[in-house]
Amino acid sequence: MRGRRIGLAYFHERGFRDDIIRTFQLGYVPEMGAAFSGAARARGFDADCWNGRLDQTPRGWERLDFFAGRVTFPCMA
Repeated sequence: MRGRRIGLAYFHERGFRDDIIRTFQLGYVPEMGAAFSGAARARGFDADCWNGRLDQTPRGWERLDFFAGRVTFPCMA
């Protein structure tokens, strides 16, 4: 849950209260390949709300999360 701690620390430093973070589902995408994309798909989120990228890694070309290492504000469509 390191990503959760990083995200919460970021929002708290900027004055966001926990109720606001929960209400607007603010978050943080860990720097772990496609962890975010996989978790979002598993929870039924629309793939149009995020983007991926292809990067060459030591294992070859892999799809990685575009927002890795960043805080997120979910699609409110």
